[in-house]
Amino acid sequence: MTRPCPGPLPPRKPRNALPQGACDTHVHILGPYAQFPQAPDRGYTAPEAPVDKLRQMMDTLGLARCVIVHVTAHGDDLRVTLDALRQLRPNARGIAIFNPNTADLEMNLLHQDGIRGIRLTPLIGDDPTFEDLERLTKRIARLNWHLVLMPASPQSWLKLAPRLSDLPVEVVLDHFAWRGWDIADSSGVNQPGFRALLDAAKTGRCWVKLAGPERFGKSAAPRHADVLPYARALVEAQPDRLIWGSDWPHVRSWDHPVPDDAALVELLAEWIPDETIRNRVLVDNPARLYGFK
Repeated sequence: MTRPCPGPLPPRKPRNALPQGACDTHVHILGPYAQFPQAPDRGYTAPEAPVDKLRQMMDTLGLARCVIVHVTAHGDDLRVTLDALRQLRPNARGIAIFNPNTADLEMNLLHQDGIRGIRLTPLIGDDPTFEDLERLTKRIARLNWHLVLMPASPQSWLKLAPRLSDLPVEVVLDHFAWRGWDIADSSGVNQPGFRALLDAAKTGRCWVKLAGPERFGKSAAPRHADVLPYARALVEAQPDRLIWGSDWPHVRSWDHPVPDDAALVELLAEWIPDETIRNRVLVDNPARLYGFK
């Protein structure tokens, strides 16, 4: 039995205009379910969020590009994501849930459709060893894809983080890598897990996605005041390795209100007051990572 979750809020224009070429690096497509059925073993059931609704959100916020992260509700059936990439080309890229049994020829076809990275496959699990990641990333290195990773716990993160730069591909750390550190830790940005995140970004081989403050922040939306020092520390440490994502349509919003996407855009301006750096995070960095012209 799956757990229902709410759909996204109607989009509104943010108070601050986004720069030309701005990219949302973390969105999902769900359905239409009559065409693209959900996986029977999914953990949640969300309202449909097809391409036309994504376009409406992007147009309202002023986004030009997006990265579609294949959603677990569709399992490893990539048809829904590939269909969306074809509709949105050349302004979209994709991240696949990857099955290690996928043949090289099929990977070549995925690349042609716009896939540029993989999320950890359910066959690997939520807490992979370095050897697991090394074996997996050797398969994708020839295509210059990257690995999208969320640490499983502070303990495993501290073991894994120093070795990430040894992988043959670059790594994108999802949602502030928040499971690798504790926002309630009294040491704040000096706690070992967060220092490991800063060090990973400084290697130039790891990217950090500024997304999902509602998923780990303890203070009230829309400001998420307790997230601010962590965002600012990342900006100070390595702004050339930061990207931003809305996480639309915000599946699994059970323990917090569904975010207002315009408020997330406005929050980014608070995290990064410098317009030049903010434009780098929204335009230049994702263009370089995902290969947008």
